[in-house]
Amino acid sequence: MQKVADEELSVMAGEILKAGGRISTLIGEMLDLSKMEEGKAKIDYSPLYIREILDQAVKEAEADAAVKNVRLKLIVDDDIGTVTVDRMLLMRAVGNLVGNAVKYNRWGGAVTVRAENYGGDRVMIEVSDTGTGIPPEDLPHIFDKYYRSPKTGGIVGTGLGLAIVKAVAEAHGGSVGARSTESQGSTFTIILPKNPADSDRKAA
Repeated sequence: MQKVADEELSVMAGEILKAGGRISTLIGEMLDLSKMEEGKAKIDYSPLYIREILDQAVKEAEADAAVKNVRLKLIVDDDIGTVTVDRMLLMRAVGNLVGNAVKYNRWGGAVTVRAENYGGDRVMIEVSDTGTGIPPEDLPHIFDKYYRSPKTGGIVGTGLGLAIVKAVAEAHGGSVGARSTESQGSTFTIILPKNPADSDRKAA
């Protein structure tokens, strides 16, 4: 009986730690999002090769993808050159999109991360999946803070991930978009200027 009690306590302790971690993550996301929305976030611009950021985001999703047997694919145009961005912020935005694409995917599905030139002075980043898709009535609200579709199937989330993606894009003078077909998958798009003008940069 003592062994059973100890095992139960261990499970309870683990659940408490997980809950604490989720609360800490939520608070951090709320603070970061608030700063970006108010234009108070410190943005450290530097010219970077976009492939490095996307490659890191894909690598960080590999373990979760393996659990669901989801295939990850990265396609980057060779002639993009460098893009002036905040590495950590863009990594967070792309990481959110890739993580969601894996989380909401079907068993044995696929995620494609693509970057290409867009209109000469901009770059487009696309993250596509073969997952459950987004209901048409939910699509206009997915970038709203705390919005969670009732059809998420009980998948845990804070409702801030896509709001952060939008805030990061807009802080760089860019934009976001999404298109989706239920039961077939979704594609999320970030469009960024390659060299944001100094007047458009939202620094602290």
